[in-house]
Amino acid sequence: MIADVRLFLLCALCCLLQGLVGSAVTTVTTFSALQTAITSGSVTTVYVGGSIAFPNQIVLPKNSRVTLIGQNAATQFITSGSNRLFMVTANSSLSVAEVSMRNTQASLGTAALGGGLIYSNGSVSLSGVMLDGAIAACGSSIYSYNGTVVLTNVTVADGEATAQNCGGAVYATNSVVNISQSVFVNNTAFAGAAVYATMRTRLHVTDSTFVANVAVGSDGGALAVVAASSATITDAVTRAHALAALVVAQRGAILPARVALDRSAV
Repeated sequence: MIADVRLFLLCALCCLLQGLVGSAVTTVTTFSALQTAITSGSVTTVYVGGSIAFPNQIVLPKNSRVTLIGQNAATQFITSGSNRLFMVTANSSLSVAEVSMRNTQASLGTAALGGGLIYSNGSVSLSGVMLDGAIAACGSSIYSYNGTVVLTNVTVADGEATAQNCGGAVYATNSVVNISQSVFVNNTAFAGAAVYATMRTRLHVTDSTFVANVAVGSDGGALAVVAASSATITDAVTRAHALAALVVAQRGAILPARVALDRSAV
């Protein structure tokens, strides 16, 4: 009986220690330290001190939960010259707060399908983040496939999606995308320069602003909602002459509620 009790207590202690290890917190200032923290699978919260240049992308392990917390998105940058920054694998999640991701031109080696900054099959949540100057075939900043994207108080600027019949600073297929209190400005693509929602994607936009997003090959300067996808747009402001310049829908459903058109800036 005593032996059984001891065995039970030992197992309970091991489970507790595993939980503590799995909830570890660390602070990093270099790419190698950040990569080690994320890929080890033992760290869930990473405080990023200073700006970090990425020589290659970091792949989140399956079933991992990672939160990156910066200091100030106006002065702290995660950058890469030729590769995307993060790949989020299935059943994993990446949350990022208070940092800028910028100056990325995704190469074919790391972004054959797109996603100049983040490619995700899992969950991505950004808060107080700036995504700036990214280039990729589809989804200059974010490409989501069968995933979830949540953007809160995020600025997405100067992105370029280069492929024809594609688009989006955020490209989402069979995904759920929630955008609130965010700004999309000066993004370009074939269609849907800010967000391209396709293949049954559900897009929700609230209290956000779209400025000077240009679709070079199609309608829908800011948003394209296609292939049985749907969009609900509430309290959004677009600097355009008409809703048609904001959204194009093909075989999709759009519910534009309280969309303000700021003609003064056109």
